[in-house]
Amino acid sequence: MREIILVLASAAFFIHIWAYYAIAYDVPAWILYYTTEEFIARLAYTFAFLFAETLATSFAILAIGFFLPKSILQDKFVSISTMVMLSGFIFSAAHTLVEFPRDISFLPFLGFFGFALIFVFLLYLYPMLNQMVFKFIENLVTLSILYLLIDLAGIIIVLLRNI
Repeated sequence: MREIILVLASAAFFIHIWAYYAIAYDVPAWILYYTTEEFIARLAYTFAFLFAETLATSFAILAIGFFLPKSILQDKFVSISTMVMLSGFIFSAAHTLVEFPRDISFLPFLGFFGFALIFVFLLYLYPMLNQMVFKFIENLVTLSILYLLIDLAGIIIVLLRNI
């Protein structure tokens, strides 16, 4: 159960950090263009989607971990899943922030797999890195709970708007 919570916290952290960056980019335009009610509704829909995305990402990582042999994961499941999500975060940033020509647009995707493999290799090579990543995610649980509570508030607003 503890590992499930830590994977959920890891997913919530990376997904929300990227989303809050995107929201901060769009907020000045939203403030000028939308009324207060529309602005809050936009945020509520965004937070509701973030909640669904966090759950889907966590479920996918946990499903993969369920099918992998225990001898491969050992005690590194949380750290490996965190590093895979970090690779996904880097992939998203590279794909969004850098405009790649059409014929090489697959490079960030290959970079995702490259980073993931390098990070996982480093976890097996340096056990201290595994402990550091694990402690980092343990410390993120409180922040991730706050993110998920904000998402639940967004879901409540969406439900109230549509009833």
